[in-house]
Amino acid sequence: MRGCTAKRPTSAPSERQASGGDPAMIPARMNFLTLACRDVERMAEFLRALGWPEAASSEPVHRVFQLTNGLAIALYGAQHYERDYGPLTDGFRAFTLGINLGSREEVLAVHRALETIGGVAGLEPPFDSPHGFTAFSFRDPEGNAWDVAWKAGSTVDERGGLTWDPPEGAPPSAELE
Repeated sequence: MRGCTAKRPTSAPSERQASGGDPAMIPARMNFLTLACRDVERMAEFLRALGWPEAASSEPVHRVFQLTNGLAIALYGAQHYERDYGPLTDGFRAFTLGINLGSREEVLAVHRALETIGGVAGLEPPFDSPHGFTAFSFRDPEGNAWDVAWKAGSTVDERGGLTWDPPEGAPPSAELE
């Protein structure tokens, strides 16, 4: 988060391991995502149109949406990052935002819903991949690329938590029809 100063390790984790030191432990989870926005309010309107709940602490300069799976998405002005990281670019930004769903039918339903939401650009038709997933992509009002998908064999729990591969010995989920 901008404005926070953290002490950086003097050597990479692999270097500390090789020298017998303890490796740095970083929990295998991501629970907060900040999107740098040219227009914070326009992006907030888009997330509201998706039906995503806005946190009570949200404010115009720093909008926050608390998702059911525990992820908090913050929207913050791009200008706050430009001094250190350069200006926000147009085009692909080397990542996609993903929504993985529990079934092919859910993917198709979300596609139909997005057809009615303002600010959605480049909405592609859903496709069935020979690699075992159904998906489509689109861009939000800020130009971020999103993927919406269901992968055969994955599971999504009641909170929206994704398990990509089933645990060993677990029965397989439904496959593509």
